[in-house]
Amino acid sequence: MQDLDRRECVLTFDAIGETVFCGTSGDGKAFHMNRLMNFYPQGGMKGVLSLQIENQQIQPLLETINSTDEIYLVDQKGYILAASEPEMAGLPIRTRMPEEDLEQKAQIEFERDGISKIGNIQSGVFGTKILVISDKETVLKDAKAVSRRMLFLILCSAAMVFLCIICYTRWISMRVQKVVYAAKRMGQGEFDYRLENMGEDEIGQIGLAFNQLSDQIQELIRENYEKKIRIQTSELNLLQEQINPHFLYNALAVISALAMREGGKQTMQAVKNLSSFYRISLNKGKQVLSIQEEVELLQSYLKIQQMRFRDSVQVEYEIAREVLTYRTIKLLLQPLVENAIHHARKEEEVLHIAVRIQKEERDVVFQVTDDGCGIEAEKLIKLRSSLRRLEEGYGLRNVANRVRLAYGEDYGVRIESQEGYGTTVSVRIPVNE
Repeated sequence: MQDLDRRECVLTFDAIGETVFCGTSGDGKAFHMNRLMNFYPQGGMKGVLSLQIENQQIQPLLETINSTDEIYLVDQKGYILAASEPEMAGLPIRTRMPEEDLEQKAQIEFERDGISKIGNIQSGVFGTKILVISDKETVLKDAKAVSRRMLFLILCSAAMVFLCIICYTRWISMRVQKVVYAAKRMGQGEFDYRLENMGEDEIGQIGLAFNQLSDQIQELIRENYEKKIRIQTSELNLLQEQINPHFLYNALAVISALAMREGGKQTMQAVKNLSSFYRISLNKGKQVLSIQEEVELLQSYLKIQQMRFRDSVQVEYEIAREVLTYRTIKLLLQPLVENAIHHARKEEEVLHIAVRIQKEERDVVFQVTDDGCGIEAEKLIKLRSSLRRLEEGYGLRNVANRVRLAYGEDYGVRIESQEGYGTTVSVRIPVNE
């Protein structure tokens, strides 16, 4: 403690365990860090633990921070403990700057020897201060240099960003043009054209969706082509059935008998009915006709049959006027009535047939009901099963196939029958105006 007194180091300790810094040694080469110690917890002798820190241990660190700046470590009393200029150790800080600003400000400006200075003050440990003093002119020059470098970096970055944007935009544009070109090819009917893999982003997903759409269109074209082939085959089978020698033989036999028995008037009418039937059936190659024309075709057919069966077949019509202009596939009603005449008629009994055409919501229902012999239960099950299968056939099966191919699986032929009481055949199609 005598050594400390000789250096005029006045220590004040407010509490046990407080650490304070003490001024430098006489030669300015070291400073002390002191701590009041209580050696006996019950009271008694107290002492001071003093740690001497050589300036040369921290001097290299201070010198390498910035060679143009002055750096000072100042104690609680305002004395310099260490500095970037070793000869300043032990001197009061007021010799380098106004001491009154040390406690109040984090940055101060002052003049020393006619030169403007800027001081930055930071609080250190145990009440010390770290002070960095720089020439204001140097700071401003450095700031301008930094600003110029920042401006240069910003301009370079902006140029790079602009270049990247141009490249990215061209890349996006090229990919979009590929999609547009593919769409044009598809519009020209080239449904087998495909886009290459263009990645996982939004445009890549569009390309993938385009390829999937092309596949679906090709599949639909194939299915539609096959469907048309099936429809044409079914119609051809039906027309061949109508033109077969048996039908022509019966029609011509009726005409011949009429010619021999009654003269030319009814013969002419029979020939006219036969001609009308085939004219409407062929329909100039068209696959659909109006319900009005379908009814006329049926009536031409029935006139020929009634010349043969006379009054043993009687037909009634119940047709909603609004449906007559709707469109339907041709040869839909006639096979139903022909089926009733050939399979439901009883010998020496009058067969009554009711033809009904009604609109039900967005559908049109054709219904042919007879009071003939009906269908056996076991045979009815087999007949219903055959109508559900999409395969070639004649009569009711031909109608069922053509309806499903033309309008979808939700439409077709339905049969209700009871042996000995008659049969009802219904065909449902969508409204087609």
